[in-house]
Formats: sequence, structure tokens, C-alpha cells
Amino acid sequence: MTEVDIVAILVGVLIGAIVKAIAGMGLPLFAIPIAALFVGVETAVVVVGLPNLVSNSMLMVEHRSGSTETSYLRELIGWGVVGAAVGTALLASLDERILMLVLAVAVAVYLVVSLRDQSFAWSPTVARRGTPAVGFAGGLFQGAIGISGPIVASWIHGLRLSRPAFVYTISTMFGITTAIQLVSITVLGLWTVERFVLAIVGSVLVALVTPVMMRVGRKVSGVWFDHLILGLLALSAVSLVLRAVI
Repeated sequence: MTEVDIVAILVGVLIGAIVKAIAGMGLPLFAIPIAALFVGVETAVVVVGLPNLVSNSMLMVEHRSGSTETSYLRELIGWGVVGAAVGTALLASLDERILMLVLAVAVAVYLVVSLRDQSFAWSPTVARRGTPAVGFAGGLFQGAIGISGPIVASWIHGLRLSRPAFVYTISTMFGITTAIQLVSITVLGLWTVERFVLAIVGSVLVALVTPVMMRVGRKVSGVWFDHLILGLLALSAVSLVLRAVI
């Protein structure tokens, strides 16, 4: 791994950490594609995992006041674990490109509906009945293709939670998913000394920048926060399509 590779990985982690500290999502969305251009997908995923866990943990603590609005979170996570087990079992038999396109279409449909009706929100009945399905689907996609953020974020955004509740929910869901991912990485023996050192350095970088950017995030109005989330969802949909067709 060259010095340019190392700088690229750390720059990707830094950009992702800044966005995530403000919006509650976005670290892997930025860090993995940037790093993968230089060191490949496997190394990028392994190295970014630990900084992502650190970021999610810090955001969970910072926005823990939002936990009062998340009565559905345990059910979402529980079904997510079941879905992840099924997705992992089907990993070898599912077409990754088709799944990415399906996920991109689902996110795109939600974006169109949201943009056409700025006040759109899931009804209480839909929210209650849909949580198990979304949790399972998110886990299924995570287990099968390593991506669950777009579908989970779209669902949570449609619940129209407060900013603390949104960030707390998505950070908790992603934090647990990332922790499971890191266990799998360890069991599969994907760590090397070089990857581990880079993951530690990236984690320190995240720990330093996140508190500063969380203070910036507090100054973002509800309207701009909503626009930021929709923008990140649009970016994730485009990213999924590109990964599917390239």
C-alpha cells in the first residue's frame, strides 16, 4: 500500500465522518467508494468498519435523548438480525447487481413521493405494520450485499422524527450492523497489520472530528436537515445504480 493509498483512505474517512456527524449517515457512502478506487473493495470495507463503529457509537451517545421516540427500534433491529441471517445464507445464490438495482428503485420511489408532497409521512398504521418488513429487508440486503442504509434511512425519514430521534435510531441500527460485520471480518481472518493500523488511525480521526461537526450539526435547521437527508438518499441511489452497472 503506497502513501497515496493511505492518504486516499483517510481522506475518504474524514469526508464521511464530517457528513455523518451532521446528518447521522454517510460515512461508508463516501469513505468506501473513495478508498476502493485505490485499494480495492475488500480492503476499503475492512478498514472503514472500525471508524464507522466509532462514529455510530459517538452519535448514539450524543443523541440518546431521541430514544424516547423510538419504541419500534427493538422490533426493527430484531427483524434486521433475522434478515441478515437469511441474506448471509443466500449470499452465494443471489445476484448482487439485481439486488442493488431493486434497492435503488425503492429509494427512488420514496424520493419522488417525498419531493411531490413535502409533508409526506408514514401513517401510524403503516409505521406499526411496516417496521418488521423494513427491519427484515434491511437485514436481508445487509447480509446479501453489505448495504442496508438506503432502505433503513428512507423508512426512518418517512416517520418524520425529530433530528435527535432520527440520528439515534439510524446510528443504533448501523452500529449494531457494523459490530456484526466486524465480528465476521475477524472470524474470516481479513485483518492484516496494515489494515488494522489504518483502521485505528481512521478511528482516531473520526473521534477527533465528530465532536466538532456535531456542534455544527446542532445549528442546522430542521428544513435543511431534511434536505440533507434527501440529498444523501439520492446520492446513495445513484451510487447503487453505478455499482450495479459498472
